Amino acid sequence: MDELRDRVRAAGLFAPECVAALLLLAAGIILGGSSRPSIGNLLVQLLALAILTWLVIRRRIALPPGRAARIAVWLMLAIAALPLLYSLPLPPAVWSRVPGRDLALRTYAIAGITPPWHGLGLRDGVGVLSALHLLAPLVMFLVAVRLTVVQRWALLYGFLAVTLLAILVGFAQVPGGASHALHFYDISSINGALGFFPNRNHMATLMLCTLPLAAAGALAWFRERGDEARGLALAGATLFGLAIVGLAATSARAGLVLAVPVLIGCALLARVMPRGSRAAGGISPLVLWGAICLAMIAVVGGLAYSSIGDALVTRVQTQGVVDADRIAFARLTISAIPRFLPFGSGPATFPAIYAMVEPLADMRPYFINHAHDDYLEILLEYGVPGAVLLLAALAWLGWAGIAAWFAADAPDRPIRCAASVGVAAILLHSTFDYPVRTTTIAILLALLAALMMAAAPSAEAPRPKRVKRRTRIRIA
Repeated sequence: MDELRDRVRAAGLFAPECVAALLLLAAGIILGGSSRPSIGNLLVQLLALAILTWLVIRRRIALPPGRAARIAVWLMLAIAALPLLYSLPLPPAVWSRVPGRDLALRTYAIAGITPPWHGLGLRDGVGVLSALHLLAPLVMFLVAVRLTVVQRWALLYGFLAVTLLAILVGFAQVPGGASHALHFYDISSINGALGFFPNRNHMATLMLCTLPLAAAGALAWFRERGDEARGLALAGATLFGLAIVGLAATSARAGLVLAVPVLIGCALLARVMPRGSRAAGGISPLVLWGAICLAMIAVVGGLAYSSIGDALVTRVQTQGVVDADRIAFARLTISAIPRFLPFGSGPATFPAIYAMVEPLADMRPYFINHAHDDYLEILLEYGVPGAVLLLAALAWLGWAGIAAWFAADAPDRPIRCAASVGVAAILLHSTFDYPVRTTTIAILLALLAALMMAAAPSAEAPRPKRVKRRTRIRIA
């Protein structure tokens, strides 16, 4: 036990940055599943604030090394500052001239109120809350981007351990299990595995990100010798299979569609292993990946004859692969965007704007809180400035992902490539839903972005100084 503790300490796994990243990630997955203000989200933000305060007090806060990482930090700060700009009070002569503010002017006129100073957004005072949403992701990126290769592997398996807990909770939530007794939010999806989320689609996003990370762990450690490495490899392979079952248990159709490109990305991870590497017994990573694929086919085949598989097939047959309502949401959102260009309607204004443009004949008996397409919602609320920052962020993520696959000599190449697959899954799912608006997925996206960067150099133990001895020869 003492030897293991010494090895863990020497690897830096007890380092404050590594522990802080693991705590913030675990808190984000367990407590930050809602996209609405909640006690859980508040606790996660307070933990992030405490970590940031500690970094400042210990003088560990600084821009990360490398131009790409620094650009990412400045981009996140710019994205956080944008909603704050919409909350700055402006005189009526200024904000009233912005396109789309005629409704506010008519409202003040009907109420007999002189137009006051107001922010650029239609909803005043909500910009601060929107900006605070990026506090935890920013802290996660600042901490994770400085981790060494060994610390990254430790954080990856810590993530898989917390995800395993979410999967087990999700299994207990499906029909026949504990059902609604394990739902952590009053307003949540009725059926399917939710984990710590109120929305099964966001649980599906977590499972999609788990697949490449678990595959990277399994393939990387299978090529090593020793019982410890073999145990880690089996743990990664087991989590890979459980994530597939968990993804099907959510009964989320978007997860079903996106599983195909994600699994293709997982298969490509076998190609980034060092050439000539062999697992214990002379088995190549490609053969091991083939075995995992066969196990995956067996699991999917078993699901086809289970209640979980029946529920998913029924949803696809009755409602189609793509929900018709979401197509209507996108169509009406697109129709409202030109009215508020170039600055948009302001942060957190989508529900009110959608209610304005929704035809009476198409009104639904439920509340439409988001466009279920994050890109369109950003264009509606932030206009041209939001589009510029969105394109900049997508360009950075795309460049970092491509660079990860071409970093042939990087010792953490499997992690970097797996992280890029997870980022792609989140970005693709954002065209059908709003996963990044949850604290959990926002923190996970920041972590994956940090893992795509080159790892920090490992701290080497100081070498003992060589003592020069002088030999005197005495001649008698």
